[in-house]
Amino acid sequence: MNASELKEEGIQHIDLLLGSNGWMRVGRETKFSRRGAPGIEVRFNYRFDLRDRPALVTVTPYVEIVHDEIEEFRKLITGKPLYTINAQIQKLMGDSRAHYRWIFEDGIDPEQPSRRLVADSLDYGVPFSEQFQNLADITKGLERLATGKRTIMRESLAIAYCLQGQLDKAASVLSDDIEAAKSNPRDIAHEQLPKYAEIFGVPVSV
Repeated sequence: MNASELKEEGIQHIDLLLGSNGWMRVGRETKFSRRGAPGIEVRFNYRFDLRDRPALVTVTPYVEIVHDEIEEFRKLITGKPLYTINAQIQKLMGDSRAHYRWIFEDGIDPEQPSRRLVADSLDYGVPFSEQFQNLADITKGLERLATGKRTIMRESLAIAYCLQGQLDKAASVLSDDIEAAKSNPRDIAHEQLPKYAEIFGVPVSV
């Protein structure tokens, strides 16, 4: 069995286990979804890394919070919806060796790592998701979690502020994009920043 076949067998087990807990696979993607609070979707997103000779599959599992309205406006601004907040299950567990629990290997029944992966996702991902019940909760979470420059969650925070009419805060979050646009005439910010101004009236100029 090669790594691709091993991955598919693992996904089948994961699909059955999560399906019995009310999660639905998203098309042919390695994502599984269910509705959370009103206007919020929760997803498990499994990133698989495949190696052959010998066949080995490792998994990086994430829990994603998708706020319908934020993602609707992200699509208008950037062209596609993504996720609003995400977190690695391993980091939520606080276990630097947790990824060894989810390895699929040729010759070893993939059901056991699948069960461990699903159990850890439910035990740690679901409680993480339950703190986000509305836009105010999501905004507070983003203020805490959206670190770094020009990340997806920083973009989420800017849109969240816009939806609450906090335009100066949104402009502050977008300051890195503004500086990037000023220093690079080809930066994608030249296309996206005007949409914040057009849709929400955010005071940005480049």
